[in-house]
Amino acid sequence: MGRDAHFFLLGGSSLTAAQLANRIRERFGCRIALTTIMQTPVLAEMAACIDQAAPAAEAVPTRGESRVEGPASEAQARMVFLQRQHAGSAMNNIPLSLALAGPIDPARLSLAADRLVDCHPELRSRFMATPEGLRVRYDADAPALRHLHVEDETEAARAIEALQCEAFEPETGPLWRIALVTRRDTESCALALCVHHAIADGVTLMQWLDELDALYRAEALPTVERLAYIDYGLDVLANEPSLRRQLHDNRAALADALTRSGFQVGPSETGIVPVYLPDGMAGRFNRRLDERGLFVNVMEYPMVSPGAERLRFSLMARHTQADIDTAVGIVRETAEELGLRLSRHDAGHDAPQTHA
Repeated sequence: MGRDAHFFLLGGSSLTAAQLANRIRERFGCRIALTTIMQTPVLAEMAACIDQAAPAAEAVPTRGESRVEGPASEAQARMVFLQRQHAGSAMNNIPLSLALAGPIDPARLSLAADRLVDCHPELRSRFMATPEGLRVRYDADAPALRHLHVEDETEAARAIEALQCEAFEPETGPLWRIALVTRRDTESCALALCVHHAIADGVTLMQWLDELDALYRAEALPTVERLAYIDYGLDVLANEPSLRRQLHDNRAALADALTRSGFQVGPSETGIVPVYLPDGMAGRFNRRLDERGLFVNVMEYPMVSPGAERLRFSLMARHTQADIDTAVGIVRETAEELGLRLSRHDAGHDAPQTHA
């Protein structure tokens, strides 16, 4: 591989570009934006950009950090990068629709949505690229409630699907939308929500929905401690070091058990254990695990380059050894069912093979 080698022709992808940006920061102490990697994929040109890059400042948030602007997380950066690469896609949309009983007052619902935004700055998020990396600002306009009048159930379903499949613009925001869908053939109606994954997950969305309901009913908000994710993380790091140790112990236990069972386990310093599988096997393996009640994430081509397909087992500190033993048993049974030949050993990383 020479200086004129091309990152993407070597098998690079959007996800490995994000990983490369992290490695550059760790190795050379400078921050290279994902867009720079995309625009200068030839290694010699990329090296010149590294030479000219400013030192990377440590983006470590602290309590009391301004809610006007802050550094985006690595997960947010990946999602925004993928959104830019697939403009017009709804790949990061989290949809939710609910059937509502009885008539709903649109004006009251609109007021409740505005109050929800006042409670959660994240609902005003938008992202901007800077020389120091991706940053998030909390100044986007709040979305207006859409009141959609439709004829029947079929038209209501189409209207909700259109709203939930509409792409977001990370640079301008807002990164969520809300609609009240009213049918003319009945008194029933539906609430449709859609949020970009860069500002929320399913758990957060359900919390916001509970609060929206309370605000609409003019009730007290649910009694939850209002901490940003980073504040909660800082509390855990400062006050519960035993959870970190237990998480690392659980990761080591699962990785060791899978390795001794003959699986190719990749390195990890987090609570995620990557398990590499032959090309074309990861998707089928994941579906079988899901059927057996074991949920893992799958990464397969074209999300990753050929030869890098894998399952990602996510562990928590509160998992027990019994949980780990059960998971390993399910994985081994699935491998046997799919004809995945494993070479059991006490150490090493020999890749499993499929029967010819």
